[in-house]
Amino acid sequence: MPFDAAYALALKKLSRCERFEREVMGQLAEFGPETIESVLVRLRAKGMLNDYELARRIIESSHGRSVVGRGQLRERLMLRGANPDHLEAILANLPDESFRAKALLATRPCQSRAKEGRFLMSRGIDQEATESALDEVFGASE
Repeated sequence: MPFDAAYALALKKLSRCERFEREVMGQLAEFGPETIESVLVRLRAKGMLNDYELARRIIESSHGRSVVGRGQLRERLMLRGANPDHLEAILANLPDESFRAKALLATRPCQSRAKEGRFLMSRGIDQEATESALDEVFGASE
């Protein structure tokens, strides 16, 4: 009966929010490896666990004030257990970083080049994209 208890726990956790396989595995740590793998197989078969699709949805929904750079998106999702190969494939299809930087700047009143530059860098936008977006908003720097 450990399978039934493990499966019920996994369903309970997934009912609250979508999770990566590694997250589900961590929540089922009290059960044996065979039981955990059996639960994962069933969840995958029922379409309730799909790391690629979850990563794609999270990345595609990162917009508005929550926009972050590719590096920060990658880091956040890898901490949750996303597959690095999946992330690279999904991130390769995103608009370039300067587009994301401009989207971030559009969510707030721009005050000074230095302040907005720090803001973009804190969101994980790379230096080249930050400079490009700042040049567009404040004019080219010398």
